[in-house]
Amino acid sequence: MDTYDDSQKLRQDAVRAALREKQSVAEDEADHPKYPSVPLKRGAGEMDMGWVRSWETILRRLSEQQPEQFQALVAMHEGRTDVVSKDMRKELRKCGYLGRRLSVLPSVSAVLSASLRKTEDGLCVVDPVDINIDNLKVIVSTEALITQQKQNAMNKLRNQLFNNPQDDELHR
Repeated sequence: MDTYDDSQKLRQDAVRAALREKQSVAEDEADHPKYPSVPLKRGAGEMDMGWVRSWETILRRLSEQQPEQFQALVAMHEGRTDVVSKDMRKELRKCGYLGRRLSVLPSVSAVLSASLRKTEDGLCVVDPVDINIDNLKVIVSTEALITQQKQNAMNKLRNQLFNNPQDDELHR
């Protein structure tokens, strides 16, 4: 996969996450339950567990596949906007990481604050959830729920792709 395709995939993932975040809570709760809020590391606040995991995954992918964009996003998060070109800001906005005023979305900023770690190889994204004995049971049960929902979604997609009733009628 070339860099353009990677960039397109990351842009689509970020836009989808931002759109999901903005969708009404009135959606069917059987398919989209509200996850409990969990504390984030380094005093970054609390956040819905589903959003934490979504943004963590997107940011980790961005850091691995588009390191220039990731570094620019981190610079914007740290307030070093002068080192980020106008074109890069537009690109980050188009990808869904920045708001209308070209500032980092609050949910992205919270996950970055909680998950950025400096290593010998540079910055990396680590688990942003502050796991302690008080919230361990909630975190474990929510992780299991997220895993089950991913599996259910994959099964539903697989059924829709390979068990199309129209195909069955054509073969009768």
